Amino acid sequence: MLSPRVNANSDQLFHAVSSIRMLDALAVLTAQGRSRWSCLAATILLLATPSQAQVVINEIFYHAPAELTELQWVELHNPTDKPVDLAGWTLSKGVKFTFPKGATIAAQGYCVVCRNRELFAQHYTVPCAGQFEKRLKHSGEPIVLHNSAGEVVDAVTFGNRPPLPQSPNGGTASLERISPTVSGAGPENWAASALAAQADQPGGTPGQPNSVFSPTLPPVISDVTFTPEVATPGQRISIEATILSGTALREVAVSYRT
Repeated sequence: MLSPRVNANSDQLFHAVSSIRMLDALAVLTAQGRSRWSCLAATILLLATPSQAQVVINEIFYHAPAELTELQWVELHNPTDKPVDLAGWTLSKGVKFTFPKGATIAAQGYCVVCRNRELFAQHYTVPCAGQFEKRLKHSGEPIVLHNSAGEVVDAVTFGNRPPLPQSPNGGTASLERISPTVSGAGPENWAASALAAQADQPGGTPGQPNSVFSPTLPPVISDVTFTPEVATPGQRISIEATILSGTALREVAVSYRT
């Protein structure tokens, strides 16, 4: 069972789980702790992120430096242990591309499609599986991957505003997926690749593991609130937070100073 923990100035406080209830993938826990100065109640919402093992949109290079407007590419990754036949699969929305007959992606492999094959070859040594139509908007837009039956396999929406990173927007970096087995629908599973050595040199990691790869996604803490904002000695403080995690959590720590 998950054990909430409360720390104050590195001294662990006494606590007790006063309630817990499970509803599908949602767990709500309430813990209480006491110190000389305050009482604390923490309500933590734990949302499980379903893991998936399928071909995913893994890396996006949408805004190259040095006005290389035709240098754009999208990378797919197959994190499974079997090759996947891509014939008839399509990319839509931000780009338009249909994988031809005979197209495959190896087990644990990568497949890159680009806007301009010649320009791509000038900057990267990995092969490009094909040239897509349309141009990715620098401001961001959706990209959707369909299988040959027309079913959505993966869908992501990239952008150039926080909380997504800024360096892929003309700053040499690509936008990399952190964990291929966790949903890429939210910004928490995307990060910038390492910057290139030169400011006018396109970066990214096409055809190879992402520089930010992690098999699991670190927990994401959001919606943190506490009341009252200013407490008097001995006054009860209520803290609420939502924690999104793709794996089971053993412990949640609430740290504060008095």
